[in-house]
Amino acid sequence: MKKLIAFLSAMTLCASFTACKNDGTASDKVTSQQSQSQSGEVSQKVEEEPSDEITAFKSESLLTPEKGTYVGGVQSLGEDRFLVTMSDPTKLYQSVTDSNFSSYTTLNPQLPSECSNDDINSFEYAPESDGTVYALLTNTTYGGMTAPESYDESFDYDAYNAAKNTEVYLVHYDKDFKIISSVHLDALTDFVNEDDNNFLSTLCPLMVWDEKNLLISTSENELLLIDKETGAETGKIDTSAVDFDYMRIIPDRDGKLLCFFNTPETFEVCELDKENKKLTDSFCIFEEEPRNGILTGAGEYRFFIGKTNGLYGYTDEGKLRLVMDWLESGINTNGSSVRLASDDGSFIVVENSQDGESSLSRFVRKKADEIKEVQKISLGYWGEMGEITDEINDFNEEFTDYTISTQKIESDDQLKLDILAGNAPDIVMNYDYSFVQQIGDKGVFTDLYELMENDAEVNRQTVLPNVLKACESSDGKLYALPSYFELRTLMIKSKYWDKPTMTAHELIELYNTFPEGMHFSDGENTKRYVYNILANGGENFVDYEKAECYFDTPEFKEILEFCNNFPETEVMPDKFADPTGHDNYYRDKASWFRNDMALVADIPEFGYLYSYNYNKYGYFGEDVTLCGMPLSGESKPMIRFNYSFSIMETCECKEGAWQFIKLCLKQENKSTGSDVIQWHNFNILNESFDRMAEDAQKKQGINESFLGNDIPPLTQEDCDMLKEFMLTADIVQNDYYDSAVAKICEEEVIAYFAGEQTADETAEYIQSRVSIMLSEQS
Repeated sequence: MKKLIAFLSAMTLCASFTACKNDGTASDKVTSQQSQSQSGEVSQKVEEEPSDEITAFKSESLLTPEKGTYVGGVQSLGEDRFLVTMSDPTKLYQSVTDSNFSSYTTLNPQLPSECSNDDINSFEYAPESDGTVYALLTNTTYGGMTAPESYDESFDYDAYNAAKNTEVYLVHYDKDFKIISSVHLDALTDFVNEDDNNFLSTLCPLMVWDEKNLLISTSENELLLIDKETGAETGKIDTSAVDFDYMRIIPDRDGKLLCFFNTPETFEVCELDKENKKLTDSFCIFEEEPRNGILTGAGEYRFFIGKTNGLYGYTDEGKLRLVMDWLESGINTNGSSVRLASDDGSFIVVENSQDGESSLSRFVRKKADEIKEVQKISLGYWGEMGEITDEINDFNEEFTDYTISTQKIESDDQLKLDILAGNAPDIVMNYDYSFVQQIGDKGVFTDLYELMENDAEVNRQTVLPNVLKACESSDGKLYALPSYFELRTLMIKSKYWDKPTMTAHELIELYNTFPEGMHFSDGENTKRYVYNILANGGENFVDYEKAECYFDTPEFKEILEFCNNFPETEVMPDKFADPTGHDNYYRDKASWFRNDMALVADIPEFGYLYSYNYNKYGYFGEDVTLCGMPLSGESKPMIRFNYSFSIMETCECKEGAWQFIKLCLKQENKSTGSDVIQWHNFNILNESFDRMAEDAQKKQGINESFLGNDIPPLTQEDCDMLKEFMLTADIVQNDYYDSAVAKICEEEVIAYFAGEQTADETAEYIQSRVSIMLSEQS
């Protein structure tokens, strides 16, 4: 433990030193809970406060629309009536239901005399407090023409589009959706019939502004006020105070209109000032985009907003409070969204499956006696947790003595501090495998071999041996395992190269034998693109476990000098000045390999066996060789992990943590159909690979390439060859996108390409800087 504390203390000191070194910018950043809003005023970052409420909910199934129906929205019409917007493969329609969702009545609102049911009509509704409803009706006609359901070359589509005309009406309906009044909206009709404009109200659905006016929006993000009786425009809302990419407006619990908008860095909320017809300064700021719902509040909350771990309510005191925990409530955030909050504290949730069908549920807070005491296992994750939400829900349902909770990790440095403070999660999803390599021997992680020893399902015999070798540390321990993986490899025509390995020197020498004009690859063929193929951003010249680097070698200098022969940017016709030439360039580029105009393909995501035939027959057109990546001193395909799992040594429930990891390891990433089985990544288990090989010899979901070339299934001989090749991949590719090493290399390599220093100086500078960094971390 002393070794661990010393290491983490050194890392903390190193991180602090680096922050202070950045030209003083760290001290200029706002470090309090305040930040600058778009208008220049100081705005309050919203704070979270603990909740005494139970955050676990249970679901009660509601009557679901007929099979094959997709639910798009649920809107209150007042008086315990709700409007449900639905669609099926043939139409979009809306139904009215009661508060129990016990039956659905298809809405067939009366149309103004100028419209007919044969036209294309769409509605946005704004309910009034007296039970009546205002509707924004867009009525589109095509001069009596009807387009065929599927493409018909004999149909005159140009004439059909030229005949298109849209009229916009404001209609006031009674409770039975009979017309009380109707008025034509001249200004909006002119707008939607202009070239390249479509009327959109999704940013701001039609809503009541005051007794005399309604608020609507256009596709150009204009917020307009329309007189309820005459349809005349009575004003515009000044939105100049915010610079937004996207805006959404909803009423809060008290009827005040709130504007939710995103900037490049934040997601903010402000009010609409009705008196002055403008947006106020932001009153709260979120550092992440909302997930699974923004909805009108109820009870003690002005509004609700979904975050990564659950649904939060915004209190009158300006704080966020967790109301519903997604995992504790069994909500799959990949396919579910909260659509409506009820005054009784329940929520209406729509769950949409991948096949386009929906189910509706009411989620009700659990009572204390309904919550079983279980052992919590915390899962730390970077970025987004969504991709394993299914696995977490499956585990929590199957292993009732445990429950997985989540803990977001903001950075490597933060995790190191959490480890030092004893606050580390039990399981860590590692997106940067170099993190495992750097601290694996510090006593931080559990040796997974110990948990695999007596496990009949996942052990040294059932896991692919190359994966174990890639993940095994120099001291023979296993500190992490991925659930699935891809390979990064090169592909080249066999007539040029027929060996399964190729060093950077051999590839450079081969390319130099070809005539001028042959492209190195079908990629950008720029200095930096070729450099990243040959050096992987510099990562190929680093050994994190040994804390060593090898940039001061002839091999690295040769790569620099070779890459410097390529242009800075891709040379091609300008997209705007020569659109035809630009299109032809990319069309021709797809045939470069087939026409012997490019040498080698970099395949960064070789994740299923069928990829081999897709490239061979689709792009090369003849026999090809997979030859691994040119690594420092050798050549092999590299393993790419989307993420891997580690168990912290401080975890008090290692067996439960291992059961969760096992569940994830056994997942097979594939899509299936009646006659198609399409794999997307290699699973780490032997038996899974055998199933993939069997499926690869059947009909696939992709039977022809982008160029229209036929793609046959693989043969058993192909599968055997590919498995033998895959088993040679035992080195993990550390992504250079967020790598500290790659950033150092990039700075120096760019200087070299700019002619500011020689290849020898560049190699020397990188060697020195990376060596210092590695020594500080070792």
